[in-house]
Amino acid sequence: MLGGAAWTALLVVLALGGGSRAVADASAGVVAVVPAPEPVHFLLAVAGYALVLALAGRLAAAPAKWYGEFVVERRFGRSRQPPAAWLVEFAQTTLLHLGVWTVGAVFLYAAVRWWPAWWWLAAGLAFAGVTIAAARRAPALVLSRRSELQPLAPSPLRRRLETLIRRAGVPDMAIHEWRTGAAAPQPNAVLAGLGRDRCVLLTDALLADYSDDEIEVVLAHELAHCLHRDIWKTIGCETAAAALACAAAGWALPRLAAPLGLAGPADVAGLPVVVLVAGGVLLLLRPAINLLSRRLERRADHYAVALTGNPRALDSGLRRLAEQTLAEQRPSPLVEWLFHSHPPPYERLAAVRALAAGGISTPTA
Repeated sequence: MLGGAAWTALLVVLALGGGSRAVADASAGVVAVVPAPEPVHFLLAVAGYALVLALAGRLAAAPAKWYGEFVVERRFGRSRQPPAAWLVEFAQTTLLHLGVWTVGAVFLYAAVRWWPAWWWLAAGLAFAGVTIAAARRAPALVLSRRSELQPLAPSPLRRRLETLIRRAGVPDMAIHEWRTGAAAPQPNAVLAGLGRDRCVLLTDALLADYSDDEIEVVLAHELAHCLHRDIWKTIGCETAAAALACAAAGWALPRLAAPLGLAGPADVAGLPVVVLVAGGVLLLLRPAINLLSRRLERRADHYAVALTGNPRALDSGLRRLAEQTLAEQRPSPLVEWLFHSHPPPYERLAAVRALAAGGISTPTA
């Protein structure tokens, strides 16, 4: 939250204080020396501006990220990562962030310039396409880091998990051990990819610290998301939210152009306004997205118990996971509504106990 506040403050200062205009003019001046047609100059100026803005945002948020991702994680024993390793990781993610921001901004302003009436729809469709492509390619991206990922070794646990996958009716799903490393032990199970590219990733901390019963029921929970097509529901919801956010920015830009000294909606100096308006709308829509996510998680818990017939394992697994991740047991209703994508631990545990007491029904896909 502190990083988000720093980023918001930076955008407000740039938009209202004239800094955005200065950066946009400087970027245009630099690319003007490039021998190229005017449309190319426009796109290069957008890229230069976006690069500077993204870098400034990362630097503004760096102290908060250092505290939240390094100091706090080490204080509570959730990470033993040395400072140098954290800094290298931060630099790597910053480079990725800069690339994504620059490409996204160039596409956005190309759409604003050449499809002024429908650029918000083009942005929403592009968001959906990128999200689907990233989800489909996730296994390949993770598998490319061979030192961290390997097929789960033959064992009674592997045979048990493969039997569970067949019982669930999910074909041809590989199971991999994901080595997060001793510096940052993270017990987790992830269902990655779409369609034939799907695979299960089990972290080394999960395999080392949890019982076979607990790992089995955790996998059953992930299989529920697969069988119920939850990832597609989430992508659809996120895409609609992104399109609405861009539509709101498209409505606001022409009305704010004159007061802010913009040449028009396609003036890249208005990018902070786009981010502020779109980000505000996404923040308002986040409770609805979280509501859907919590509903899907409750259903996945129910399915996991029904498939394995082992509510005790889910109960113990949820308890241990909540303790290790320092999850708040009973957040206030407002905090849960605004920020929680999963039901709070006390609610999930109560639901598991109710299922155990009331009888376990046959799972349905």
